[in-house]
Amino acid sequence: LKDAALAPAAESEDFVGDWIYIREAVTSGPAIGDIARVTAVDFSGTNSTLTFAPALTAVQSGTDWERHRKVRPNIINDRLDIILGLLRQNVLLPATIVTDGDFEASTTSTDSGSNTAEAVDATETEIDVDTSGANFDLGDVIQIDGEIMGPISAIDQSGTDIVVARGIMGTTAVTHATSADINILTPTDWTASGTGGTPALGIADTNVRHGRGSLVITNDGSTSVGLAKSASMNLPGGTVCIVAADVFITAGDKARLTFHDVTNSATIGTAMESDETGWVHLENLFTVPATCEQVQVHLESQVAADITYWDYATVWPVSDKGIDLPLFLEYLFDIESMFFYPVGTGIAGSTNVNAYRINEGAPQLYAHYQRERDDTGVVSARFYVEGRRPTNALWLEGRKPYP
Repeated sequence: LKDAALAPAAESEDFVGDWIYIREAVTSGPAIGDIARVTAVDFSGTNSTLTFAPALTAVQSGTDWERHRKVRPNIINDRLDIILGLLRQNVLLPATIVTDGDFEASTTSTDSGSNTAEAVDATETEIDVDTSGANFDLGDVIQIDGEIMGPISAIDQSGTDIVVARGIMGTTAVTHATSADINILTPTDWTASGTGGTPALGIADTNVRHGRGSLVITNDGSTSVGLAKSASMNLPGGTVCIVAADVFITAGDKARLTFHDVTNSATIGTAMESDETGWVHLENLFTVPATCEQVQVHLESQVAADITYWDYATVWPVSDKGIDLPLFLEYLFDIESMFFYPVGTGIAGSTNVNAYRINEGAPQLYAHYQRERDDTGVVSARFYVEGRRPTNALWLEGRKPYP
């Protein structure tokens, strides 16, 4: 390993026996986490040299590395893992049977068919691609190397430029090389559909009320109605459900929330909608038709070029008093309370259907609950409330392990 940062006037005893830890992977270089021990040094050149064992793949220019004097790096990492495993983060979760109803699950990465046409530095927001901008849609969230960017706010369809926000996740510190793959990220458990075209779906860290991101639905100029369809849910006919969501509506745009009968390909009841600017709460009670076996929720941007941001989507049978412990929580005591948000004042106007103002009341404790444990079961923990009144959408306050 050669590095100008090594002190040329140092003694060999200052380095021999130290541990070297590779913290960044560079093409053709050693892997992240590789460890070796210094066996010899050479301070004769401009770049001082460390020789170590066991031998690693040749260290490449630009590789980040660490030097540890007394403790092997994997022991330090093990101790940090133990400490982090004891820490908990506060988290608010909607009680919902919608798969990924809080938009916290994984995304699917699809090759866009385009690569970068030039290196992308740490601050650049206008990215040149090696094909036309037709491979992308407004609202797309993209990934280059380990950095997630977006949503795309402008596209030169005839040229080669896309404009994005940088650093939604991952670091912007490393320049992305020419010919780097550009992948498009879409929510795994939501399906895009539309009239006149297909909207772009992405997870954005702008216009978010809860959690790390909201589902953004972006219509292009030809998509008159853009839908994000949930996975289908099995519910028997006659089930009364609360259906609710918070949505941020871009100025001049319109949002709609539909409870959909998959079995009969029909809308259940009257869709909830609003054209107000900013945050709006949509909520209503629906009865599943007698001949319906599966339902979905459809989140909709209602007009061409509309953009809406959805914070969560709740479907919950109001008579269901049992709630399974969310998968990413480890213990029953990770649930601290169950609460609901009081529904605000209804928003007047023919373009507002079951649309309400938000933040007009503080969260209210819903009920105490009874715990159930089955240490050998696939579902090891569940808890129950004694009643379901009022029928507001429920939320859980919990503490999840540090990621």
